[in-house]
Amino acid sequence: MNAVDAFGRRGAMSERRQPPLRVAASQQRPRRIVGQGDQKRSDPGLLSAEHGLTDAFRHLHPTAAEYSWVGRTGDGYRLDHAFCSARLAPASSGCRYLHEPRADGLSDHSALTADLTMQPQAV
Repeated sequence: MNAVDAFGRRGAMSERRQPPLRVAASQQRPRRIVGQGDQKRSDPGLLSAEHGLTDAFRHLHPTAAEYSWVGRTGDGYRLDHAFCSARLAPASSGCRYLHEPRADGLSDHSALTADLTMQPQAV
């Protein structure tokens, strides 16, 4: 299937795929993962808990059901996140998913935007 990617490049999807990044075994760090059946993914909660980061979307929309990726069977997952430090979380003024790139076939993921409202500090 010929398509145009997010960078305006044309070509078959299989032609544009890059081989996976290979990391030497000595450089690999163990990762904790969560999963359902064969579907496993990194747990974004670990970034919050272990590194003091705040999920900007969840900070602004604590109960919203939003998905950045939807499978063929219609099951959706919020796989894409924008994290900020806990100190910057109060400056989060907007965070939302834009579904047009996924709906238009440019990507299999929705885009994510995050806005921070910062005030200049005197030096």
